[in-house]
Amino acid sequence: MLSLIHFVAHYQTRLQGGGSFNPVALRNYELAHVYEQVWGMLQAWPDNFYSLLGQYVDRPMSTKGQAGLNKHFRDLYERLHRQQENRGIARIKAEFDRYIEEYWPGVLEPERITRIQLASATRNIISKKEAARILGSRLERIDNLVQQGRITPVVFKGKAHYQRNQVEALANEISSNWTMAEACEALEVTRYQLKQLLDAGVIPALQKPDSLNRDWIVDKLGCLDLISVLRSNARKSEPPSGAVSMAGAQRQGYSIVQLVLSMQSGELQYSVAADGDATTSLKQFFGFKNNKMA
Repeated sequence: MLSLIHFVAHYQTRLQGGGSFNPVALRNYELAHVYEQVWGMLQAWPDNFYSLLGQYVDRPMSTKGQAGLNKHFRDLYERLHRQQENRGIARIKAEFDRYIEEYWPGVLEPERITRIQLASATRNIISKKEAARILGSRLERIDNLVQQGRITPVVFKGKAHYQRNQVEALANEISSNWTMAEACEALEVTRYQLKQLLDAGVIPALQKPDSLNRDWIVDKLGCLDLISVLRSNARKSEPPSGAVSMAGAQRQGYSIVQLVLSMQSGELQYSVAADGDATTSLKQFFGFKNNKMA
């Protein structure tokens, strides 16, 4: 622990413009202040350590070269490699390696890669072009997603990069749910009817069109749950005389929203096709009759 504290104190002092950290040359109150700052950092480990490393991205240790680990972290990088047998330093190196894998957008030189223990060969920091490829969208769409708060950019030297795991999670959310066209096909409703159901909140939407986005994302599981509930609530007996089809119920004045809500509330009795293949379709329901008239 003492090695860890001394190491962090050295690089924190340098960042603050205090030169090299030399405890022997400091008065007790000065030394106590430095160690108190380091102890505060350790209370939120490793986040505060990542913040310290992030400051060296904007204020490199070296003026040589255009980029790279040696430019930004110079002897910190070297000391971690050389002193990693020390348990305290090894702990710092583990977090340094994790920081590089998660947040470093620069290119890692092949001859240096052996000094960084990466959990995966796939880098987590990706370009806008790669983010757009994963999402199957245009580059402009990435900017809109940032403004919506759906993805968070990692800015490095004025250029935005993105976290692969965050982009892939969004891509998975999109692919595992329905577009408007897919929802219309599955539910066997028109686009106008689906829009009515979405606007009324009968069918849940994960994303609605706005000034930054033109697409709907329809909650697939929410739709399937709705259909499951409607199927379980269907009458178990044969339809009574006077029962009408879904189209007939709509001719009686029920909108698609009123129809589904009445099915949920029990106002309308109905049957469900036992041998239908389209188990997600609203058209599997028939034999509608107002419960008060049944």
